Amino acid sequence: SIGKPSGSAATDTKLASRPHSMREHAIFFAQALCDSAKNLPLSFLMVPHDFRRGRMRGRGYEDESAYLRDVATRMVHLCDAHVHLINNGTQYEPTESAYILKYADGTVSGLMHLLILSASVATPGLALVNQEKFVAFQHSIYPVDAAHVGSDNCVHDFTAPGVLAAAVKRFVRARARHKRELASRLPHMKLLAARNFDMLWNGECSAGMSCNFE
Repeated sequence: SIGKPSGSAATDTKLASRPHSMREHAIFFAQALCDSAKNLPLSFLMVPHDFRRGRMRGRGYEDESAYLRDVATRMVHLCDAHVHLINNGTQYEPTESAYILKYADGTVSGLMHLLILSASVATPGLALVNQEKFVAFQHSIYPVDAAHVGSDNCVHDFTAPGVLAAAVKRFVRARARHKRELASRLPHMKLLAARNFDMLWNGECSAGMSCNFE
C-alpha cells in the first residue's frame, strides 16, 4: 500500500501554473486525479508500462515506477485516495498487463501500447493526447468525436488547469456506452493487440523509432 509522505514533501502538493519538470508533472497528476474523484467512488491502480527503459533517468526519477510511486503517494496525502501501485512497481510483461486491465473499469493513459492492450480486453480507455495517432485510434472505436475538446474518450491540452479532472469525470459517466461501442470493435482490437505484442517483443517500438497503429 502507499503511505503518506513525511517532512517537507507533504506541503509540496500544488502548482500555480502548468507543469514543466517531471516532479511538477507528478504534483499535477496527483491533484488532477484527486479532483476527478470528488463525488465519484473511484479507486486508482497504477500500472507501469513504458518499455523504453531509462527514459526517466536524468529527469528526476530512476524509472517509471518511481514516478508513479510519487504520484500515488501524493494522492494519498492530498485526498486519501484509494490508490495502489501494482506489484510494488515491478513492470509487467504485455500479457500480464492485459490480464490486469481485463478487471479494470477503465484505463487512463498517454501510452498507445497500454490503450491498445486495454481495448483488446474490452476495457475502455481515455487517451491523453500528445500525438494525432491517439485521436485516430480512439475515433476508430468510439463514434463520439475524439477530436472535440469536450470528448469523453480523449483529453486534449490535458495539462491545462481543470481539464484532466473534468475529462476523467466525463469518461467515467460514459463508461457503459463505451463498453457497448468497444464490444462491436473487439475482434479488430484483439488483432491489433497481437500485432502490438509482436512490436514490443521484437523491439520494433524502441526509443527513437516510430510505430503506426491502424
